[in-house]
Amino acid sequence: MARRRSDGPMAAVDLTPLVGVLLALVAGVTALTLAGRPDRQLRLDIPAALPPAMDAGPREGTYVSIHDGRWFVGDQAVPRERFADALHETSRAAGWSLVEVRADPDTPYAEVFEVVRAVEEAGLRPRLLNEDIR
Repeated sequence: MARRRSDGPMAAVDLTPLVGVLLALVAGVTALTLAGRPDRQLRLDIPAALPPAMDAGPREGTYVSIHDGRWFVGDQAVPRERFADALHETSRAAGWSLVEVRADPDTPYAEVFEVVRAVEEAGLRPRLLNEDIR
């Protein structure tokens, strides 16, 4: 006759891995059954994502540019030695503190950085523009 072993405790089955599988099955079945019923679908009215309108361009005298190696404050070419003074005088007269800095694509970065530094030394905030000014 076969004898039962009762020497030790019976090994327990580990059901932990089955919990994730069971949850995935329930979620899948629920999603499939709800997707087939149009009266149970979720309706969302989402507004169109339109960016805010930008200004047409910089206001007169609020930008400095580097074009063909020459520096400009607004539309006036200014020698490099007088650039900081001209920028300071123009900004004080116009009453603005934000300066848009534009440059030709061929302009070396060191020259653009020099203009940005001059704008900051004049007590103004520089903003770099990425556009073709030719």
